[in-house]
Amino acid sequence: MKVITYTCGHTRQGQDWELDTTNRPCNDCIAKQAAQDAAAEHERVPEYPAALVQLSPTAARGEISRMIDAAERLRDHPGSYFPARDAARDALKAWRLRYPELAAAEDAERQARRDADEERRQRAYEESPIGRHID
Repeated sequence: MKVITYTCGHTRQGQDWELDTTNRPCNDCIAKQAAQDAAAEHERVPEYPAALVQLSPTAARGEISRMIDAAERLRDHPGSYFPARDAARDALKAWRLRYPELAAAEDAERQARRDADEERRQRAYEESPIGRHID
């Protein structure tokens, strides 16, 4: 057994055939950095796009929807898709922060559609032979 040293300074016991050093941090440090990056991304407040400032809130939301659709059409091209998707998500997040009352109305409408859909599915199940226990 011998000591393996990582670039972060941590060490561990390793097999004789392993290299003495690795050119990467240990798994614990990698996981800690990933958690910190995720927290920083969650707290980041994106800037509202300058192209949308002159538009009304509903027109800006429509433009953001077009950005999202354009990004989805690029799904087969990862080099273009991810930047477009991230820009659209940032624009939507900034819009939601700028117009919280409209965002809340969108959320309520979305939840109402979900509830109606769930009720329709439950009613269809109860009316089906399986739901009526007719096997």
